[in-house]
Amino acid sequence: MKKPPIINRGYWARVERVWNTLEEFMSAEGQKQIISLGAGYDTTFWVMKDKFPSEDFNYIEVDFPQVCRKKISVISKNPQLASKVEVSGQGEIITPSYKLLGQDLRDLQSLDHKLQSLVSKELPTLFIAECVLVYMYPEHSDALLEYSQQFPNCGFLAYDIIGPNDAFGRTMLENLDQRGVRLHGIHKYPSLEDHKARYQAYFSSVQAFTMLEIYNNCLPSTEKSRVEQLEWMDEFEEWNLLLSHYVMVIATNGLVNLKFR
Repeated sequence: MKKPPIINRGYWARVERVWNTLEEFMSAEGQKQIISLGAGYDTTFWVMKDKFPSEDFNYIEVDFPQVCRKKISVISKNPQLASKVEVSGQGEIITPSYKLLGQDLRDLQSLDHKLQSLVSKELPTLFIAECVLVYMYPEHSDALLEYSQQFPNCGFLAYDIIGPNDAFGRTMLENLDQRGVRLHGIHKYPSLEDHKARYQAYFSSVQAFTMLEIYNNCLPSTEKSRVEQLEWMDEFEEWNLLLSHYVMVIATNGLVNLKFR
């Protein structure tokens, strides 16, 4: 069943902006590495292999072991995916350009132990966390941001939910609660300004915008017009509310220089 335009437009905006940042990161010369936290069943690596065939990059995905096992099962049954990686069947994948690591992000000591032989902390590194940190207790997500500081030349691209205290936000949380979904981090960092301050504690350059601001100001206009013609809307109150409850942050240190605009 086709999803409504408000969902499709919102999802496109998120994916498009992430890809804009990935392309900017990949445009720099030399080796690079990308660490996707809570990667789930994302297929970005395979698209990147086709899009940047000559680039020297290392793509690392981290998620719970049970998620990785399911992802490996999907990869092994799909020739188009399996042709680009070697599936060992041991619950993880380790290749020169792609790593899939089964690891609880709350156990940073174990995560660091796994990464020690797989990454170079001096290389330009982009961390990606899409709707990941808000599901974690703040002490665990803050520790992840602290851990990223071991990479002196890094960027951190995050996408999260905000605004739990207004009517829209309360209804959103009630709906999630009925499905057994808890946003453990949303009340410590409920606003755009809270997210800015959070990342400024760790990074020298920080940009943070609501997804409404991203949509209006930080996406290519030609492609946006094409999507708007495909996903036509004439009511914008709910759209404005929905996108105002999501935030995207790009924070950088050292030699990595990334901007939304």
